[in-house]
Amino acid sequence: MVILEPGALAKLCDIEGAMTMWVTNQCITFDNPRTRKNKYVFEMQWMRRYGKKGKDRFYFECGRRCPNGEGTVTCITTSASKIHRLIKRILGK
Repeated sequence: MVILEPGALAKLCDIEGAMTMWVTNQCITFDNPRTRKNKYVFEMQWMRRYGKKGKDRFYFECGRRCPNGEGTVTCITTSASKIHRLIKRILGK
């Protein structure tokens, strides 16, 4: 479970507030935790950069390949370091 910070890209993708986040080799998916319905999928190939802000924030920036445009999505979670390491391993950067 993550909390998405309000932001332009998050709003366009309708993924604000509490979400369930899934990370696979191909994408990051956000689901509505109550309905378990998929809200948005970010392909790994859309990512321009990613990182951590402090202990509890993970962010990723999408480039223009993202259908909703460029922007940054920031997630508040106690698992920020684990998510960062996982994506680093997946992307090999």
